[in-house]
Amino acid sequence: MGKSLRLSEKWFRRGLWLVALVFAGFLIGLGGTIVGDLPKVETPLRVDDFLDRAAAEKLRAQVKQARQAEQAKTLLDLATNDHVGQADREGRRAHSLNSKSCPGSVNLARPSTRACQNGL
Repeated sequence: MGKSLRLSEKWFRRGLWLVALVFAGFLIGLGGTIVGDLPKVETPLRVDDFLDRAAAEKLRAQVKQARQAEQAKTLLDLATNDHVGQADREGRRAHSLNSKSCPGSVNLARPSTRACQNGL
């Protein structure tokens, strides 16, 4: 069958195949671009889309207020603990000074002044 076709017909068929392949490549590229752009067409749904906006804002304000109160409480606790820790350090320092000034005292607890006066 190859010899029965003229030379011009052979080249014409090859040209048609080339056009068909180029057109197929174009369609594949176009389809890929369209499918790639599909997420941009519509906005994705979020949880906020299903909530009552007024109620959600009120609840968010309550949560924010509760967080601020918790943060303030934490800061107050830290300040109180720091104050107690400072008093405890001063008490330990006084205890060590008292134990040094009272010879022979046992370091189990804070030495009382009576124990020093009695010579214990």
